[in-house]
Amino acid sequence: MQPDDEDLRRSGTDKANRLRWARTVLERKGRSKNCYPSWIVTIGLILGVLGLFAFTVSILKKVQSGHGLDTYRTAAGVEFTYSGALILLVLIVVTLIAGFIIRYRKRLK
Repeated sequence: MQPDDEDLRRSGTDKANRLRWARTVLERKGRSKNCYPSWIVTIGLILGVLGLFAFTVSILKKVQSGHGLDTYRTAAGVEFTYSGALILLVLIVVTLIAGFIIRYRKRLK
């Protein structure tokens, strides 16, 4: 039941009419069968965080044992050092904290 171009022209082609039409279609259909259930996304996020944690622990062990300048190949085939990866992980955390601080300050205004 998607309106054709002629219907949109007659209704004024404004954004409000299209949004109203989209809401009515979504209300009629209900939940889409093509979207993933939220529990699959949650499991994926948990597994991703656990994998990142395991990688971080292995990097810390390598650096603490004195093998921080040894190289390894990433999935893309790039040679990288363990100390470089540790620095990148620290920078990711620092930028996330900075972003949260900036967002918090903007919300207070």
